[in-house]
Amino acid sequence: MVAAGIRPKPGSEVRSWLFAYARDAHPAERYGLRQATCTGQHIATSALADATADQDGNLTIVAPNLASSIPEGAWVEVYRWADGTALGVIQGALLGRGATTFRDAPTC
Repeated sequence: MVAAGIRPKPGSEVRSWLFAYARDAHPAERYGLRQATCTGQHIATSALADATADQDGNLTIVAPNLASSIPEGAWVEVYRWADGTALGVIQGALLGRGATTFRDAPTC
């Protein structure tokens, strides 16, 4: 997953664009990118973007114009659309240092 900070015009707020790349995905299968946060014992999610893997199993998901930071404690995950299984997770700052990656989503 790659994050880029983009300032549309001088003096404007920096917006984040997330790019999730994968190889060896199942061809023609749909994948998504979502932000998740713990709310007590439950997880609240918000869909950011989705895409379908090509015939070679390559996948690119682009989520443009996000706020420059995700809420504290939130994470962004790539998941399989059909069953919601998390395939990779990043928690922390999208830009700069301090992000942590996980194979599965953190538990609340």
